[in-house]
Amino acid sequence: MTQLVMQDIADNPRFEGCQSEDVKLEVACRLPRRILPTPGLGEEFSFRLLDAFFDAGGNFIDTANNYQDQSSEEFIGEWAEKRGIRNELVIVTKYTSNYVSRDGKTTQRVLFSGNNYKLTAISVEASLPKLRKVLYLGVSDTPAWVVSKTNQYARDHGLSEFIICQGARNVMPRDFEREIIPMARQERTALAPWNVINGGKLRSDEEEEKRRQTGEGGRTIASGG
Repeated sequence: MTQLVMQDIADNPRFEGCQSEDVKLEVACRLPRRILPTPGLGEEFSFRLLDAFFDAGGNFIDTANNYQDQSSEEFIGEWAEKRGIRNELVIVTKYTSNYVSRDGKTTQRVLFSGNNYKLTAISVEASLPKLRKVLYLGVSDTPAWVVSKTNQYARDHGLSEFIICQGARNVMPRDFEREIIPMARQERTALAPWNVINGGKLRSDEEEEKRRQTGEGGRTIASGG
């Protein structure tokens, strides 16, 4: 997936343990160490969760144009506008997966998947009214050699490089440590791991027993971060 890092940066020291770090020297962009993945919940609960995150000092939010059939971007944009805090947030959105697959009105859905120029333009145009503006570029779930080659091309031609790389990381698959982290150090690219508890499958015996008692089914992931 390709990421679009949207909104302005606001370093918020209130967030416990959130030490901001420079992402890339050329950008002088400072991001907190904690990022909120947007939930697949209704508007009211989503607003409450976003309020709690922001009031605790968080300002780094992750979403994608296909999350919850586009409602994730809409909720975040509405919430930020309602609170008047758009310029205090870092909002990361993504495109590649088909975000119109269940909208009930798009017939030629094959045109809405991939990273081609047409979909890039369409995706940005669709996300901008919800989230405002694109400042930086990121990349998600992409091999290290592709990121490195793309950034080198950008440097050679005076274009914008990827400043952040997202990928699945937990104790099960280890390719993130073998491949992505060394690349990020070389490229001076920030990292945003996802799936760190493997969709809720990595839990203690106590947590497992609690789930059995409450009947909680846990999270189901079809694909992507």
